[in-house]
Amino acid sequence: FNVVRCNGATIVIDYGHNVSALEALLQAFAAIPHERRVIVYTAAGDRRDRDILDQAALIADSFDHWVLYEDACTRGRADGEIIALMRQGIAQGKRLRSTEETRGELNAIDKALAALQPGDLILIQADQVE
Repeated sequence: FNVVRCNGATIVIDYGHNVSALEALLQAFAAIPHERRVIVYTAAGDRRDRDILDQAALIADSFDHWVLYEDACTRGRADGEIIALMRQGIAQGKRLRSTEETRGELNAIDKALAALQPGDLILIQADQVE
């Protein structure tokens, strides 16, 4: 993953789109000092429902704030279906204090960066790498 420091916060940019990748990132985060964890994340539509639910539950157990988004690349799923599954998974977590939903990856990133606070550790799950 890539790490950027900005105004007292740490921003991690990664392409992890599954539970194993999230677990590895969380292990690394244990070594990064922070006060609050924020994530910008969506699930790929071609994953099994169970995989999407598991990703959401892990995020809800590991982060304080989530900017949850859906974009035009839902990989065959109906509009809103990914967010609905993620919301079901969120209910299984215990740490997450707040979420906000939006449309589009870049819009979600803008929202997270606009709310950036010193001491934040932000994970941006990048899809539009270029």
